[in-house]
Amino acid sequence: MKNRYFILALLALPPLGHFLGFYLSGWHIISTFGIGLLISVGAMFLGPFVVAATVAFVLTKRWSRRVLLFLPIVLLQIPLFWLAPPGATSEMIGMAHRLRTQFSADQLRAAATVIQEKTSNGTLKTLAFPHDDEQLESWFTVLINQSELPESLRGRFKYVGLTRSNEGDKPEVMFAFSLREGIVCNSHAFEKDFFHYSIGPYVHAYRYQRL
Repeated sequence: MKNRYFILALLALPPLGHFLGFYLSGWHIISTFGIGLLISVGAMFLGPFVVAATVAFVLTKRWSRRVLLFLPIVLLQIPLFWLAPPGATSEMIGMAHRLRTQFSADQLRAAATVIQEKTSNGTLKTLAFPHDDEQLESWFTVLINQSELPESLRGRFKYVGLTRSNEGDKPEVMFAFSLREGIVCNSHAFEKDFFHYSIGPYVHAYRYQRL
């Protein structure tokens, strides 16, 4: 019985290692393209072979049986990787969990609602785009003066701005740490994909690989 639980735990290690490498990168505990990538790639391509060898040694003392068991145990682990989120999604989960400890989703959602209301009635304080910054202008339709934010949020973002919603709803309010990542408030209650992960209803972390 003890061996059975030990074997099950071993079989779970490679997909868990693949997930944790990217997840901890999203937390900024380890670097994405350093240790995080090394852990994830090692868990995917080396982990199954190490686990298979270990399990074969635990199950039998005869070398002939160990050799026969090795390949089936490797193949058995492949479907387990389907249970783990893809690398980009794992990283987004880690990022969302980190931001959830740093920001109040309710406060961000309330701030976004005020900004959308002021946009509608024309009282929103805006900023001029930096000269010749075409990338910023292509990303935001409006740059918002951070004096519009609650005092506890002011200065915590590089940019705060509006972008057009793909669905034609109210404009999305983006609280950006950079052009690649930040927090967006939109009309979607929850999001979970390669580039977004919810930290609360209608409030999502985002990270885009390229612009």
